[in-house]
Amino acid sequence: MTGDAQKAEGEVNQRLNELEELLKTVPDVKHLGKVSNEPSYHLDTVPWLGAPDLMVEFECKDFTSLCPVTGQPDFAEVEIEYKPYKSLVETKSLKLFLTNFRDVRCFNELIADTIAEMFFIQVEPHWVNVEVHFHHRGGIAVNAQARRVSKKRMEIGS
Repeated sequence: MTGDAQKAEGEVNQRLNELEELLKTVPDVKHLGKVSNEPSYHLDTVPWLGAPDLMVEFECKDFTSLCPVTGQPDFAEVEIEYKPYKSLVETKSLKLFLTNFRDVRCFNELIADTIAEMFFIQVEPHWVNVEVHFHHRGGIAVNAQARRVSKKRMEIGS
């Protein structure tokens, strides 16, 4: 291994050790590293110390909620894209968060808005964009998009 490669490996190992120590201090973690299968509106987060230009995108291909009128299931794909500020979302808690909507009677557009609002409040990103693509019912597909932006955090580093 060359000197540069050894130096890079040493820096990566140091970074991993720092992150491991930091994860020990994460408060209010309900799902990370624990057995939990029940839906929850709580999103676990972990500290983000990386580059300020990271953007994260999640895709959930099997989202369901209930039609507020008929109670029939509405099937959708959900895309969540965000720019972290001080924390990242832990994916298991996100899965349980989205599963929570399975028994919720709600209009499609409000689902997108609710996910964006709850995500924005709990994760506190620079911005979050939520797109929900509901499958056709009665010949019509509904696509809804909700966005939240922190003007204060955007000034720090958009």
